[in-house]
Amino acid sequence: MNIYKAFERHNEEFLKFEDIPNKRSKYRDVHAFLLIEKILPDDDEPKIVSSSGSSEIWLSVDVHELSKLVSEEDVLELVRCGIRYDSNKHSLSMFT
Repeated sequence: MNIYKAFERHNEEFLKFEDIPNKRSKYRDVHAFLLIEKILPDDDEPKIVSSSGSSEIWLSVDVHELSKLVSEEDVLELVRCGIRYDSNKHSLSMFT
């Protein structure tokens, strides 16, 4: 799956957390992190946040590996949680 295009397809759903039917948490960021852990259970990285800026964080997710395992519905959920694909850094990110 082209992960960049998948995130672009669902851009109109950005931050529509209320539209996720079976929430893993009442917090959108925690829901997103738990979903990523479900998709990539064997990731050896002991942290989810790799870096931060003044109003944004980047996730320590291997997007190449994620693109092999993620479903369209998973991408939709991540977008609804406020996760976006940063094409400049080729990473997942979210605003704080």
